Amino acid sequence: MDKIKKIYGVVLAAGESKRMGFPKQLIKIGDRTMLQWVLNASLSSRLDKVVLVLGYMKDEILRSLGTFLEDPKLMIIENSRYREGMGVSISCAMGKIKDRCQYVMILLGDMPFVREDIIDRLIEAYLLSGKGLGAIVTDERQTHPVIIRREYFPYLLSLQGDKGARELFKKNPDDLFTLYFPFESTDIDTPQDLRDLNSCLKK
Repeated sequence: MDKIKKIYGVVLAAGESKRMGFPKQLIKIGDRTMLQWVLNASLSSRLDKVVLVLGYMKDEILRSLGTFLEDPKLMIIENSRYREGMGVSISCAMGKIKDRCQYVMILLGDMPFVREDIIDRLIEAYLLSGKGLGAIVTDERQTHPVIIRREYFPYLLSLQGDKGARELFKKNPDDLFTLYFPFESTDIDTPQDLRDLNSCLKK
């Protein structure tokens, strides 16, 4: 595939997990950490490259990734301004990859139920749609992962603070493709979220 047509995934995992009280990236869900589940899905998918954005406790998280670090599709960048929020992580990643790909998919490091088939089906259906923006919809709610074409990269590069790409999608409804795909799309933010998740897994 020509480099300008490539699809890069950006996994956001730089945050401090303040509401959780300890790093979500290191929480075990079954036999893997939350972040390992997301990386396994994204690295196994048809994404051409997976860019992992780290910040808070970067060294500890890197040590936890084991053989994932050997995957040639994985690219790791550090957001030293991680305390400023998600928008800075997105713009930091885009600064590194904006000239290498035609599309970028944004994934969250605390959504362990995103699977390879979800990523691949969104890519396939989105490309066929001809739209510039794409997102998963589940239970009547738009959620991640989302995919964005090159003409919107300047918006992503301009992001600051804790502002993500939500406004971009709101302002361009006519250029938005959505794919309904029912799955557990809740991100795990608090200890109660984690308890609820563990309770579901034991059923």
